[in-house]
Amino acid sequence: MSIKRKSLCVFICVVILIFSLCINASAALLDAYEIPALISHKCTSVPMFWNGDYIGEAYERLDIFYVPVIDFMELLFGTSFQLEYNHPYSSISLNSEAFSFYCYPEYKYISANGRYVPLEGIPRKIDGRVWFPISSITKLIGAQLIINDDGTSIQINYQPGSPIPTAKDVYNEYDLYWLSRVIFSESGTQSLEGMIGVGNVVLNRVASSRFPNNVYDVIFQKNQFSVVDYGMIYREPDQRSIIAAKLCFEGADAVGDSLYFINPRLCNGSWFMNNLTFRGRIGEHDFFV
Repeated sequence: MSIKRKSLCVFICVVILIFSLCINASAALLDAYEIPALISHKCTSVPMFWNGDYIGEAYERLDIFYVPVIDFMELLFGTSFQLEYNHPYSSISLNSEAFSFYCYPEYKYISANGRYVPLEGIPRKIDGRVWFPISSITKLIGAQLIINDDGTSIQINYQPGSPIPTAKDVYNEYDLYWLSRVIFSESGTQSLEGMIGVGNVVLNRVASSRFPNNVYDVIFQKNQFSVVDYGMIYREPDQRSIIAAKLCFEGADAVGDSLYFINPRLCNGSWFMNNLTFRGRIGEHDFFV
């Protein structure tokens, strides 16, 4: 065999190996969260009811309630679902003729119809089946979830055939426009968690009586965000910034009740440290309330 042909064979083998590793990335990620036993001191069975009828058991672990995602979706939609591991981004998709959604375990959200919903907990494998947090799924499909006060039963209210909420149904387009821009201009190079933290501060201010009561006025309040003063607020946001903004509107929380953030490398943080309560640091930003 010639040297050129040997080199080609080696190259093909390397490509096949890399492709195989990428395809298995999602499966390996879930395998890392395998729970070997259904019922133990860490995993508790909880009866589950759909429109008043008993449909099976959910499992509670660390105050998060999980359901076998394929069984659950097939029951609600009355059609077969296929779970697939996707490359790139180590995503998982659940597909049927009726409805499909994507899950990104590493970034802790699920997505469908232009929406991005935080995952309350990381999807897990229990006895070989994939289990998802029920709160994230019901929110995504628009079902009502009721968990009684002591966590001993779960009620799901959902009418088959109900339209699945889309991004237009859930997000105010004007608010999304400006929140994604302030996230991008303030934290576009940081982690998704750091971007969510910036969005949280804006929405916390909207909810506070000490600040304006809408996204635009909070962002453009005088002397509050330097990216407004320097014109960076008008830059087109990237996809990650839009996802972070949507996650904020869906309830993703990275910084609690923080109302302020600073980059301590770019400004003197002594006033903040002396007059506010430090909540934590994410990437380049310190957060305060």
